[in-house]
Amino acid sequence: EDAECQNLIANASCLIGLHPDECTEDIIDVALRFHKSVAIVPCCVFPTRIFPMRQLRYSGKPVRSYEEFLQYLLEKDERLQMEALDFEGRNNVIFLRQKVPE
Repeated sequence: EDAECQNLIANASCLIGLHPDECTEDIIDVALRFHKSVAIVPCCVFPTRIFPMRQLRYSGKPVRSYEEFLQYLLEKDERLQMEALDFEGRNNVIFLRQKVPE
C-alpha cells in the first residue's frame, strides 16, 4: 500500500463500485478493513479463469453463479445488506453504512 492510496482511502466517506468486475471483492475488503461505508453492485463472477478458489463460508460450496457470488460477498460481514435497485440486469447492491465518528 502506498501513501497516496492510503490517503485516498482515509479521506473517503464511502467506497463505491458499479459492476467493478475483478476488484469487486477488493472494494468490500478495503471498506471493511478501514471501517468505511461501501456500496457495490457486483456483476461478473469469473468462477474458473480468475477466482476458482472462492468458496461459500458456511457450506464450502464453490462460487460459480451470480447468486453464489452475492452470498459469498454477504458472508464477509454480518452487517452487509443487499437490496435490488430499480434497473434491469444485475441490479443487486451490497452495502454497509458505517457510523461516522463525531
